[in-house]
Amino acid sequence: MTTHLMWRRYRDLENRNTITRALLRIDLRLRGNRFLMHRVVYPAADLLCVVRRPALWRLHRRLRRHLAAQRAQWRNPYSDNYFYQGLERIGLHGGKPSEARLAKYGISDLLTTDLQVLDIGSNCGFWALSIAPFVKHVDGGEALTISTSVGDRDPLYCTAIGRALLLGMPDAGVRALLRGVKLIPYTRKTTTTIVGVLERLRAFRAQGYAFDDEERHAGVQCLAAPVRDHHGDVVGAIGISAPTLRVVKAGENVFAEAVLEAARSLSARLGFAAE
Repeated sequence: MTTHLMWRRYRDLENRNTITRALLRIDLRLRGNRFLMHRVVYPAADLLCVVRRPALWRLHRRLRRHLAAQRAQWRNPYSDNYFYQGLERIGLHGGKPSEARLAKYGISDLLTTDLQVLDIGSNCGFWALSIAPFVKHVDGGEALTISTSVGDRDPLYCTAIGRALLLGMPDAGVRALLRGVKLIPYTRKTTTTIVGVLERLRAFRAQGYAFDDEERHAGVQCLAAPVRDHHGDVVGAIGISAPTLRVVKAGENVFAEAVLEAARSLSARLGFAAE
């Protein structure tokens, strides 16, 4: 019955606003059945938009991969594993259509171009994108926003920079350093045993740089290489971080070469002569 209603509603629709209105009417008829809306109605509407605008297919696929990453990392995914927010202009309606809500509640009337806004539930950033034209700046609390300051401390065992610093130490030294340290699982990929850390360090020594595959922050990968002084001792590290999708698309080797070259240059300035 729901599928028949969907196709009857959408067969002759002309624009996304009409689709949004139809979705809201269906939502009312289903009396707020969230599961059915998130698993059947909204995805069907998204599919219809892709059929009508094939150029959106690749974008939808990438966003759904991002949604799958959220589902893998978050203990309580929003909206029955569907998009919590939507952006109608790209054919993704979401459990809470951003543009429709912006118009319905008159939020744009409260926004001015001198405001800086924090979107605390950005998910894929749809709400932030919707209000961006009306304000000076928008930060998304869940859009891979990672802020660090001078003096901040991150764990050695699960970050690329920390692991790069450990590359100059023997296994016994690493064991002694981490003895008594609680290895916190920051994400589902975090290595939380000393044996696991040592295994990774052995592989990293062979390739010359360390890697963090979403072990500190979900959705972010980091590569780092050690910086050595004139004695050959590791005295620092330099790294680069990027969203996982960008690293995968460009290739890990591209980032690794950049990091290794930067580390070689810094080490040479400190008097290190590579053999």
